[in-house]
Amino acid sequence: MKLINLLWKLPYGKRTAVRLLSKFSSFDKRVVINFQNIFMEIDVTQVLDMEYAYGMYDAIELEFLESNLNPESGDFFLDIGANMGFYSLFIGKKYPAIKVLAFEPDLYNVEKFRKNILLNAISNISLCRYALSNNNSEKDLMLNTGNNRGGNSFVINQHEFCGENKSITVPCKTLLDALIENNIHRVGIAKLDVEGFEYPILKTFFSHAPKSIHPRAMVVEAFGENINRVGGSPIELLIKNDYKLVHHTRHNYFFKK
Repeated sequence: MKLINLLWKLPYGKRTAVRLLSKFSSFDKRVVINFQNIFMEIDVTQVLDMEYAYGMYDAIELEFLESNLNPESGDFFLDIGANMGFYSLFIGKKYPAIKVLAFEPDLYNVEKFRKNILLNAISNISLCRYALSNNNSEKDLMLNTGNNRGGNSFVINQHEFCGENKSITVPCKTLLDALIENNIHRVGIAKLDVEGFEYPILKTFFSHAPKSIHPRAMVVEAFGENINRVGGSPIELLIKNDYKLVHHTRHNYFFKK
């Protein structure tokens, strides 16, 4: 058994002990946890991973998405900015009849996501190894190489968060082209969390996609400081396209048709 797995079995305070020890040790920092009936291999050096380990997750967001699912209708769930795949795993495992299409361009996250799919023996998730954008091209993705790989962004410089400028070039497609490529003609629900690039993706989608393919309900992350960087607000854009804002948390906004 790996040392990290032994340390994870420590009594009260084990997670904090593991987190502190990981900063000074060279052992493998990955451990498998069971959270919300989902097996996930996490990296104890990563902020988001440790939030799951502490039992923290987007419960309100997932409850909203679940309430708008129709498992009997062949619904698709779009997980845009999937990271290590928790949203996809949660929906895909709980609702085997739902088809999940997830988008994640960073190989570090992709490898974790693939491992988690195997750990849960889920067969209804399709993972697309590219980003969504406002055109079909390649873009430079700025990486958070510190302790938050989920902070990777097309528009937010990561130097202030991790002390270095590192980026990778990733393939991109428009959301409509991705749906056509995957033979999807109806979307039930969607989650969009791409660190500030939500507006360009949605603007292009709404400009070209027929209304019949628009999701019935969406959870969208939005930060006001990104409006000038990308040309507009995803919240205002959704309202202009006949969505109603029904709730919000600190950064996530809930919309229904």
